[in-house]
Amino acid sequence: MADIPFWRDVSLILLAAEAIVICLPLVVIGYYLIRGLAGLHRWLRQMLPVAQDKTVLARDYTERYAAIVAMPVMALAGAVAALGAAVRTLASFSATWSRPDAKG
Repeated sequence: MADIPFWRDVSLILLAAEAIVICLPLVVIGYYLIRGLAGLHRWLRQMLPVAQDKTVLARDYTERYAAIVAMPVMALAGAVAALGAAVRTLASFSATWSRPDAKG
């Protein structure tokens, strides 16, 4: 029975060694992740304003050239709509004038 305290101490030492072996890589990984995120944060603070400027520039070019491309299409659509309205109006007058019993 004198060996029980000895084996208890040995098992505690082994458990502590296992905990260190298991936790140490996780601590190292966490340390480098935090350092990497700090570096990423610094890099993003520098690069995001540049990206924002480029996207604003792309938006401005897109709006400008979309208006240039769409203008003739919209003008043609408006002319076709106006012509259709004029034809319908003339057709309604023509139908009213062609009937002798029409009152108007």
